[in-house]
Amino acid sequence: MSDLMDNLDSEELFYLGLQASGKGDHEKAILFFKRSISLDCNAKNTYLLAAEYAEIGMYERAYETMQKAVDLDPQLWTAHFQAGLIKFSVGDTETAREAWSKLDALPESSPLRIFKNGIIKCLDGDLESGEALILQGLEANNSNPALNEDMKRLLELLKANHGEQSPQPTHKDESATADDSLNHLFLSAYKNKTKQ
Repeated sequence: MSDLMDNLDSEELFYLGLQASGKGDHEKAILFFKRSISLDCNAKNTYLLAAEYAEIGMYERAYETMQKAVDLDPQLWTAHFQAGLIKFSVGDTETAREAWSKLDALPESSPLRIFKNGIIKCLDGDLESGEALILQGLEANNSNPALNEDMKRLLELLKANHGEQSPQPTHKDESATADDSLNHLFLSAYKNKTKQ
């Protein structure tokens, strides 16, 4: 495969990475995205490499790579949102809140801003207000149906974990695994590359 990759440009490698990812072939997707980045490091290939790391449970590396994506494009709002979700998924709610704070630059009507406000309300113990905000975000979000499905699942998890610090793995390292349902939240939303 190395010989094949030597003859492909960054964009071709990026789309091959997307295809591999869609088939659940994370090893190939990571190879394609890393090679694409080596030829032309940009926000979108870095963002999707971060998504792959999250998908295979390498949460610290996913977060660090997502931070590189937002350094490359500070207005890649989905990356700020997903960086917060990565930290939230391993119980690091303080860093999640910090990542999500960047979304305050968006209009109040932005679905991503509404979603993060809803999640934070739930984390603060106000499930009723948080649920109302997440439902409002679902209504406002017309451009990313996959994210709406993810937010519905997340809302169910938040409701199920109401009264607990949610979610809490046993260890905060790359071998820690969060709730399987929460892990599923990542990749579909990452793949929709719209800047909300």
